[in-house]
Amino acid sequence: MNRKELLAYKLKMLRKCRDMWRWLSGHPDATKDDYFTTLGIKDMPVIGCYMCEYVCRVTPCTAAMLPNADCATHCLILDRVWPTSCMNEGSRYRDWSSTHSIEAAAAIAEACDQAIKDLNGKNRKHPAIR
Repeated sequence: MNRKELLAYKLKMLRKCRDMWRWLSGHPDATKDDYFTTLGIKDMPVIGCYMCEYVCRVTPCTAAMLPNADCATHCLILDRVWPTSCMNEGSRYRDWSSTHSIEAAAAIAEACDQAIKDLNGKNRKHPAIR
């Protein structure tokens, strides 16, 4: 992938991630599987996560290897909503997965929005943008 294609792919995955988490924040009883089923999304991302899909596309990892060290250097929303991994203590994903917290889902959607703004030139110094 050249630089322009990579930027387009990052934006695409961030938008899909944002859209999913916005939907989940409005449907607190729903799961990620419900999102894909309800909206008829056939091309589900790796382990139901657009950021994991991105990591697996730009690194040699596979779904069976996630989460792993590649996440720490390639996840586009890593330090925005989870400190070192989406599965670790303090992660907004972990908060959502155990409680379906509207606030946690909204925070993940907002992190995607912020990353999209950063990619569009607002903060090119952010590690995920380089």
